[in-house]
Amino acid sequence: MFVNITSSCSNNAVKTMADFNGPSSLNDTNEICRLLHDLVESLKHVAKETDNTSFGDQRLLDIVENQDTLLDYQKGEIEFWEKQEASFVDTPVVNVISEIMESEHSVLIIGEPGIECPFETYQKEWDKLRVLDPYKYCSLFLCVIYNGIMKESLFDIYNENSAKNKLVWENIFEICVINRGTSKIKIKTILDSMIGTYVMKIGHKYRVIHDQMFDFMCCYFGNEDAMVRCILRYSDIRVFNQRTQLESINKQHGKFTIMISKKHEKEYFERIKCDLLLGNLNHCFYNTQMKYKKYRTSFVKILKSIDDKILITQMYQKPKNPSYDRHTDYSFETEGPLIKSCLRGYYDICQYFISKNIDLKKCDSKYTLLTATCDGGNEMIVQLLLDKGSDVNQMDDKGSDVNKVGIYHQTPLTAACEEGNEIIVQLLLDKGGDVNQMNWKEQTPLSVACSKENENIIQLLINKESDVNQADVYEKTPLTLACKGGNVKIVKLLIDKGSDVNKLLIDKGCDVNKVWRNSKTPLSAACIGGNKNIVQLLIDRGSDVNLVDANGSDVNQVNDKGNTALTMACKYRNEKIVQVLIDNRSLVNQVDDTPLTSACNGGNKKIVQLLLEKECDVNQIDGKGVTPLMAACSGTRFHIFGDRGSEKIVQLLLDEGSDINQPEEVRLTRFDDMKQTPLTAACSGGNEEDSTATLRQRKGG
Repeated sequence: MFVNITSSCSNNAVKTMADFNGPSSLNDTNEICRLLHDLVESLKHVAKETDNTSFGDQRLLDIVENQDTLLDYQKGEIEFWEKQEASFVDTPVVNVISEIMESEHSVLIIGEPGIECPFETYQKEWDKLRVLDPYKYCSLFLCVIYNGIMKESLFDIYNENSAKNKLVWENIFEICVINRGTSKIKIKTILDSMIGTYVMKIGHKYRVIHDQMFDFMCCYFGNEDAMVRCILRYSDIRVFNQRTQLESINKQHGKFTIMISKKHEKEYFERIKCDLLLGNLNHCFYNTQMKYKKYRTSFVKILKSIDDKILITQMYQKPKNPSYDRHTDYSFETEGPLIKSCLRGYYDICQYFISKNIDLKKCDSKYTLLTATCDGGNEMIVQLLLDKGSDVNQMDDKGSDVNKVGIYHQTPLTAACEEGNEIIVQLLLDKGGDVNQMNWKEQTPLSVACSKENENIIQLLINKESDVNQADVYEKTPLTLACKGGNVKIVKLLIDKGSDVNKLLIDKGCDVNKVWRNSKTPLSAACIGGNKNIVQLLIDRGSDVNLVDANGSDVNQVNDKGNTALTMACKYRNEKIVQVLIDNRSLVNQVDDTPLTSACNGGNKKIVQLLLEKECDVNQIDGKGVTPLMAACSGTRFHIFGDRGSEKIVQLLLDEGSDINQPEEVRLTRFDDMKQTPLTAACSGGNEEDSTATLRQRKGG
């Protein structure tokens, strides 16, 4: 067992059982004292960094510093510690350290911090294990071969795979210079002895104790030719795919990556060919080097050496166990090699697959090939698929329908707009892509493009007469999405793009006041987005800002949550937008959620001042039964950005005559349920010292 006193250790400070010539050497009193002294010094450092040491704890550490005193009075002092400082003695840390010190399998590593990295420490320890305990050394190497997880069934001589693995294990034993006939039970016994140091046991599996330890192991064993060859031949495919990299690729790699030199490349690609023959084409796409064109060129050469019948069958196969890696995209995980190639934009591989005259309709996928390719963003693959069909809007035995919706309910055009690829959008439009076909959210390509704020794609779609008023399943129009995004150019493009575009919007009745199902008008969305210019642009479209018509925006229109545009601007603390709305005669006392209450919740004194200057009613109760003063005092659940309570806002409200007593006729609210007055709300809001004092002063108490 390793006890890492610091994150790094010096060359001269590594002490192992080998140094002591076995556990019995720890009986040497002087050695124990020295080790305990070093241990306590480290514990003192930890205590200093983490907490203030109590008087009793300090006494404990002082006693341990005096080695002779510790030995002479050990029993008595321990009894004293247990009585006086039980909280210290019984901490989990002390218990763990005690168990470690008493273990015959422990290895204590001590030293000054910052001199040597942990990997180098383990490297030296494993070098010693290779000579002094080759069986443990071999067990560590087996952990690497099996990707850090070894099932108990591997050690069952009656297991059906036991005979198949026998030759592999014998070769590994020979490489580790132990008897080829070593019993698997012996290896299991060694793994059991390493539980808590290098491995942990969960159920019926031995696992390397943590990811960094496994990194160290892979790097250590990946630095020797004999071990590298063994890894290439016998390792779990995940180790092969994710832990190795060809030096010839000449690309950046991780610190602990196993680098494969030129002399081992033949064996590397032989392993890939072997996997392909075993039906593991899907696994090959998880290789970390697949993103490099140079690697894919070599990979395609291997594909060409495989019989077409074997290869074509695997092109469509989905993985049986899709949870390959928690970091992998789910849509990529669950698809077969052909779709994977499209999703990742691997043109060279797609080109080779398609050259085999495969059935493009045969793919059992949640994607269509074209949608997957648009998602992947490779223009050349899109063109390749389009060139395969005589009628791009009709699926045939060789064609790809540019309007076909996959199980993910995404059309090729909406997928291309989602990815923001202007070239692919143009390709699809040129082939007759439907600009008004909707995905599963009832979003048109234009809505998707507006949400992604891509001006060029929006222009392309408008030029193809995309419906600018089509609302999605959430009743968001392209204009509403553009307003929320805050892009002035896009909003102008939708509202005023010359005579044709203007005709398209105005004559077809583009309603700048269309309310979403989730309660926001375009003007409210613009207030949330915080762009003053867009707010002004929308207001400029209306002849009367207080009336709702086809061309005007009512700044006082209340949504189904009781929020006007002014209320939203107050909530989001945008002073300039509040001023624009007020200048356009927005009603400052509109309910349900009044602008003043929202401003008080938001904690912005300047906005509150603006509203008060417009004779806002300081005692106006909103639809929730909350007064501005109550909101300012509490500020607990209604504000979005502000600090909890604002004594300056409270003072403003009081100066304007705010009633400090909750009216009896107000219906129960979240505050009233707790019988709160503004005074108690001020206390709970976190400003007892200032807000409460102010309120008491006004009460005369």
